[in-house]
Amino acid sequence: MGQSIFKRALALGFALLMIVALGCKSAAAEADLGVTATPEVVAFGGDSLAGNGDGAASTDYSGIYNVDETTDEATSGSYASSTPNENTVLVQNAGVLSMTSADLNKTGDAENDFSGGINAEIAVVTKGQMTLLESNVTASALGAFGCYVSGSGSSLTISGSYIYTSGDSSPALVAHDGSMVSMTGGILSTEGMDSPGLLLSGGSVTLSGVTVKAASDKQLRVLEGNSTLALDATTLTVDPIIAE
Repeated sequence: MGQSIFKRALALGFALLMIVALGCKSAAAEADLGVTATPEVVAFGGDSLAGNGDGAASTDYSGIYNVDETTDEATSGSYASSTPNENTVLVQNAGVLSMTSADLNKTGDAENDFSGGINAEIAVVTKGQMTLLESNVTASALGAFGCYVSGSGSSLTISGSYIYTSGDSSPALVAHDGSMVSMTGGILSTEGMDSPGLLLSGGSVTLSGVTVKAASDKQLRVLEGNSTLALDATTLTVDPIIAE
């Protein structure tokens, strides 16, 4: 990932069928890229990105709100980071966090390699688990991902939240290396170059009633790895970019 990986991701000429239903009906999407898809799921197959399966990065993480091997709950808080390569919220090492009605902000451009999410606003790694409800996530810096989830056993559940990034190379949501993400309602929105609304690289994502926007990029970008995407009442109006 990172700037170099984003710029290497190439659009392939294939047709992705997205059937969008209205009201309570589901949206079904299906594509076959080496992995068999089931109804309402689009599956992407390929060689895995570099990763050891637990979401660990070569650089140590640090966060303003750090949940490490503990269980925590936060309501109606405001948290901000302006330091490069620092997360606003970090959940790691099987930590568990429930956050409701939070206002999160991230500034400070990423330095060096930020592909492991070390400059993301929210990072959930090494079997961390987080629930984010009715919250606002705003990131305005280079390489400042909105939410980054990585590693088998790492999961993020989002409901009724707004996730916005304005910097270059700053996708709103990244699912990597065996992680699982579920989002119901809310918005994924980006403004910067090389900043898809959703980036898949070996993760599993379910979107239900979510609006996905990307002003300067595709709504969906897929890097190497076995990824799945399930859509329910969610529109992706353009073909995704699939890396070679």
